Amino acid sequence: MRYSLKFKLDCIRKKKDSKFVVTPKGVKRKSFTTKLGTWIRTYDVLGIKRLKHNKKALTVYKKIALIKRIELGESIS
Repeated sequence: MRYSLKFKLDCIRKKKDSKFVVTPKGVKRKSFTTKLGTWIRTYDVLGIKRLKHNKKALTVYKKIALIKRIELGESIS
């Protein structure tokens, strides 16, 4: 699941203020707590820039090109 930068920063702020952070629906509490800890450490060490998403979504054309390459026998990785 991808979380927005605003959501991440809101959760970090609440946790640092010792407030309760609500776990999103469909996510286990333990896995979310672990993810939140990772966000906090990343924010403290590297700043807000590293909390942003780096990967852009593939366009339909790029997906089709990748499928064609795999069909021609190229490795998936």
